[in-house]
Amino acid sequence: MVRWLAAIYTLITSLIIAFVLLTITGLIHPQDKLIEYSKAIPAFAPYIETYYIGAQWQDWHAEKQAELGILQREIEEQRTYLQAKEEQLQNLSQSLARQEQALNEQRAKSLSAANLAKLYSQMRPEEAVAIMELMDQQLVLDVLLAMDQDTAASILAALPPSMAAQLSMRFQEGR
Repeated sequence: MVRWLAAIYTLITSLIIAFVLLTITGLIHPQDKLIEYSKAIPAFAPYIETYYIGAQWQDWHAEKQAELGILQREIEEQRTYLQAKEEQLQNLSQSLARQEQALNEQRAKSLSAANLAKLYSQMRPEEAVAIMELMDQQLVLDVLLAMDQDTAASILAALPPSMAAQLSMRFQEGR
């Protein structure tokens, strides 16, 4: 009899071990059958329903967390993109400011040359030449360009030939 009991215990132990191993490896799912059986018992039904509601909530929550992660990555990508565009705009703004400053300086220089041209146009060519010989050649060229052709020609003719030749060459290069 003891032999039979030992054999039965061994058989039951083997079945339990096999059952546990098959459940762990995922080949069988006894918990599903147990839950279905428990639903049929009125005392367990509310608890099983609560379990399913919790499981559904966990699935929904995990799905929303994944969506939130995707949205956060998109927002971060947009933030990076906007920062790059902002830097680009700042660079363009600085470039525009430098160009505007250069344009204002050029405008002031042209206005100054125009005022000097008006002033020297009212002088005799010999008087204007005496002053222009002491000035920077670029400024003299700007003043001559701002004058009408007849006045500029008479002043250019009155300049020393070397200076007139240099101004003529610079005028030709500047074209």
